[in-house]
Amino acid sequence: MRRPFLCAWPASQLTVGVAPFAIAQLMSDTKLDDQQSSYLQTVQACGISLIETVNHVLDYTKLSGNTGRVSGAEATTDRGIQKSEVDLAQLIEETVEGCWMGQRARALIGDSEIGSVYAPPPSTVLREDGQLPLDRPQVECVVDIPWREEGWRVNLEKGGVRRVLMNLVSNALKFTTDGYVLVTLRALPAPEDAEAIPLEIAVIDTGKGISKDFLQSQLFQPFSQENPLQTGTGLGLAIVNSIVSSDAVRGKVDVWSTQGLGTEIKVSLDAVPARRRHSVDSSASLVDFGLGISVTFLGFDERIRGFKLLRDVLEMNLQDWGFEARPSTVPGWGDILLVNESESVVDHFTEQGNVGRPIVIFSTSRSAVEQLRAVQAYVSAGRAESIILSSMLTSPFSILRL
Repeated sequence: MRRPFLCAWPASQLTVGVAPFAIAQLMSDTKLDDQQSSYLQTVQACGISLIETVNHVLDYTKLSGNTGRVSGAEATTDRGIQKSEVDLAQLIEETVEGCWMGQRARALIGDSEIGSVYAPPPSTVLREDGQLPLDRPQVECVVDIPWREEGWRVNLEKGGVRRVLMNLVSNALKFTTDGYVLVTLRALPAPEDAEAIPLEIAVIDTGKGISKDFLQSQLFQPFSQENPLQTGTGLGLAIVNSIVSSDAVRGKVDVWSTQGLGTEIKVSLDAVPARRRHSVDSSASLVDFGLGISVTFLGFDERIRGFKLLRDVLEMNLQDWGFEARPSTVPGWGDILLVNESESVVDHFTEQGNVGRPIVIFSTSRSAVEQLRAVQAYVSAGRAESIILSSMLTSPFSILRL
């Protein structure tokens, strides 16, 4: 089925979809610095998302009856969408990162402009250091996936789950102008003899919310939008509900929302755990990793909701790994410093010659020139006999990426 479909595509669309991913694979064999590797990983993640989305559309068309659907159970099993093994934690992180980068590009440059966050617009939009203006509302994007002894490798319809996440996260980022977007993954309790485990993926935002009338009567209706003047097709949640309730997923979608406060959408589904491998995946090997190591948080202003959420998620997960979370008000610095959006803190340590600790700067922008400079200066000032792991971690933030 895919062959005639792809043959009908314009050559320009095939080039745009395939060529960048192929080039990224070739570039991965070359020598790259940390920042270049980060950019390349984003390109590869977005390329995988695009390919899986196209494949899912084609496979899903089989089930919709457009290709001579066979009757009976055979239509949704033998010739239906096939489940495959996937690291669900990694899938979520890659998908959220792609949505974040796309939304940030639109926010900085505008939907009608062509551009990239890697080549930022003129200073009329950004400050000289590459950051958003200080008086502009901040939106933090946080992924909360806790440590799980068994890991997060499961068998499911990954193309459909990725499409669901893309729609939910994109909507949350689109309608949130201040606060945060939080994406969580949880494994719910199940009987010991159960073959599948119940999973819950939630997308929570502090955006504009949904009215009660629209929530009750039109939420999953195709081509339905609460504001008809809003850009978009009105298909996002309709597609989400269709995929989640399909025979390939067999899940459900629950939505809670209050206008002016935000929205919480939970997707519940069952997945069969993948067979355990000799090598561990995701965060499965990180329990007790931080025993005897202290961490100090700097710049996480609790008056800003997104900053407070980020710190709470990081602190909770680091403590699960055995780290000691030390408040900045406690005398003495921790063994590791986590700095939020502030190159001045790093500059202070560099000027004082106090350069023996690993430092990680959390930044919403990969084009934050001053923060990159501060990290590089800190590393350069380090003693030759010591190994200093210092870097800049960009949004969306998650404990696994840290």
